[in-house]
Amino acid sequence: MPTKIFDKVLVANSLDKLSDLCLQELNKCDEVGSRLGDNTKELIGMSTMLTNPRNIWMLSKERKHNIFHQIGESLGVLSGNLDMTYLIKFLPGAKYFSDDFDEEKGTGHWRADYANRIRRFKGVKANSFYKEIGDIIEVDQLKNVYEELKEHKNTRRAVIVLWSPVDDGTFPNSLDYPCNDMIQFIVRDNKLNMIVTVRSNDEIWGYTAINMIEFPLMQRLMASALGLEVGIYRHQAGSFHIYDKHYDRANAIVEEYKNFDFDKCEDKENVSEFEVVNDFETIDHILQTMYNLEMTSRHYIEGVELPESKYNNSVWFEELLKEAS
Repeated sequence: MPTKIFDKVLVANSLDKLSDLCLQELNKCDEVGSRLGDNTKELIGMSTMLTNPRNIWMLSKERKHNIFHQIGESLGVLSGNLDMTYLIKFLPGAKYFSDDFDEEKGTGHWRADYANRIRRFKGVKANSFYKEIGDIIEVDQLKNVYEELKEHKNTRRAVIVLWSPVDDGTFPNSLDYPCNDMIQFIVRDNKLNMIVTVRSNDEIWGYTAINMIEFPLMQRLMASALGLEVGIYRHQAGSFHIYDKHYDRANAIVEEYKNFDFDKCEDKENVSEFEVVNDFETIDHILQTMYNLEMTSRHYIEGVELPESKYNNSVWFEELLKEAS
């Protein structure tokens, strides 16, 4: 059977409901092989829309979310910092996508990490028409988008690019390529809408685990900085799939959702403390401070020795506060 071409948009008010709709569609698909030899169920040209990007914190128990990973990685990406020794405390498997991870030292890099590509994108400044090539420059794409939207509210040029042809097109054996390739912000009716374009999206590891957390958070922060309301969040993927190792979990999630109260997923307050800040510099300062505090609390408080297993649950925070007080 051929791979299923998706010809509609799945729309929901919460990530739990979107995940339910996505998994139901994927369960209808026949298997197709992947580049690495795994079997997958796949939808081509998948498109989803979250009508309220504040409703991203999933309540599904079968999904087995690690909310500490989601907050930690999102904070690292949005602040432009994604230190591997910081990240593996939340996401131990991160090292398997690092080309230079040193097991003994616990250090390494994600070659294509979004933190650097969003906040410190490096490239050669060139004018191809005149064949002039300048110096390598570093660009804070998030700040550029803010300034573009601040100057031209109706612009269609507020774009962040994550795929780099120079890097990603000439590094054939890397373990790390950006799956999310472009982010676009569009302001209409005083609302900041966001569209993310993805080449390859795994429902379990990518879509619900982190992408649908970090990018709507970015949208909300930018809306706040610009003094705008939060619009819709659109997520569109060339290949949207689940791997065979996740079939049982996916089935368990769908079964759980049959008797699920999706109204519980709605953010009744419809606002966060971040969304009362009306300039980019203040939001960036808050992000940098939060990242530095998180790094400090997890790595550098003198005399605090906590087992690795406690990094990912509430006991860790309780014992940290007790030790630090």
